[in-house]
Amino acid sequence: MLFAATAGASVALAAGGAFTYSHVFASVEPQAKVLYEPTPSQRVVTHRPNRGGVRAPLPTVTEMAMASTLPPTPTPTPTRTARPTSKPTRTATPTPKPRPKPKAVSRPQPKPQPKPQPKPKPQPKPAAAPVRLADGRPNFQLPFRCGQRWRATTYAGHNPEQGKIDWFYQDGTTRGQDVLASAPGVVDHISPNSGLIELDHGGGWYSVYIHMPTFAVSEGQKVAQGQKIGEVGSVNTDVAHLHYEQVFDENGDGRGSTPDEIQIPLIIQGTKYALTESTDDVVVTSRNNCG
Repeated sequence: MLFAATAGASVALAAGGAFTYSHVFASVEPQAKVLYEPTPSQRVVTHRPNRGGVRAPLPTVTEMAMASTLPPTPTPTPTRTARPTSKPTRTATPTPKPRPKPKAVSRPQPKPQPKPQPKPKPQPKPAAAPVRLADGRPNFQLPFRCGQRWRATTYAGHNPEQGKIDWFYQDGTTRGQDVLASAPGVVDHISPNSGLIELDHGGGWYSVYIHMPTFAVSEGQKVAQGQKIGEVGSVNTDVAHLHYEQVFDENGDGRGSTPDEIQIPLIIQGTKYALTESTDDVVVTSRNNCG
């Protein structure tokens, strides 16, 4: 009965062109809408013409139910109220007080060191003028090392014996001892055959040294008082000793000649000596170049 009534209503509405599923089920109880749905073969009107004359398929009951269902009301999205962003409060940072700068300690500046000046080369001291005695002769010294003791002798064969002295070393070997200039002067003559050196002391005065095997100076060389001129030996004699004379150029020929110009007495270190063979030997300590 229900189906016939529904079908009849559908036919009648379809003829009017205003049929919908909502009209079909307007008189049906809500339960019939849920429990019963006609199949496609039971539908009386399945298509309706559209404005173009083309028959369009009618919606199904499910599509009509879904179309009648009201869409859910959208939940309003809560409007976010723009809160004023609080600006960060700037805390005033205390400015640190500048630290007092340490006072500069004044350090003493090193004094510039003077550049070392080259030491001047020592200039040789000018030879001092020889000390002269009253008769004009130099102040002759014993011709040996300072502090040495030497024995003075002579013999009758010396010509003259009082003007010639032979010296022997009192405290050791005579041979090889140094012979020194007894006064400053110039080497005037050397005779190797007799081991002779003659020194010119100026003012016509000469000193003579004999029997030396070696010489430490040459002719024309200037020598100082106390300078070594040779060594004691035995040239042209049998026994090593030093033969010593003091000569004055009496004839002015520029040479001290022996034996004619030998001076008597000899003066050595301020003491006069005029020895003979019969007199006792004399021991003399040298003060030559003692400073």
